[in-house]
Amino acid sequence: MREAGTGLKTAWRLQITGAGLGTRLANSIRSQNFPRSGESLHAAALVWSKGPVIVGAHDTGPLIRSKDGFWLAIPLPAAGKSLRGGRITPGEWERRRGLRLRFVYRRTGPPACPSPALRSARSSRC
Repeated sequence: MREAGTGLKTAWRLQITGAGLGTRLANSIRSQNFPRSGESLHAAALVWSKGPVIVGAHDTGPLIRSKDGFWLAIPLPAAGKSLRGGRITPGEWERRRGLRLRFVYRRTGPPACPSPALRSARSSRC
């Protein structure tokens, strides 16, 4: 039964990559064998895809949270690129500019992380 489940999973993954949908979506195919160990006359294999969950998450736009559940800094293009070519981290931005970012809680919207140099005279409360 294990061979049948694994064979079906492999064939399904090959169909997805062959259709040009990429290996990441192909790797969303999962399988599980019952019983998990040993032999049985009533053995079964379950093969399923997490693809609908992944696609549904992109369609509905769920709330994005940080790993720790606090705040998540997403750099804008104006922040520049990292030295490695990717997105710049808040720590790297502070080191390059010599300025500290401050977390500002706002009751009516998402939290902000403004730079002291970018504040206007009107918003001196931050």
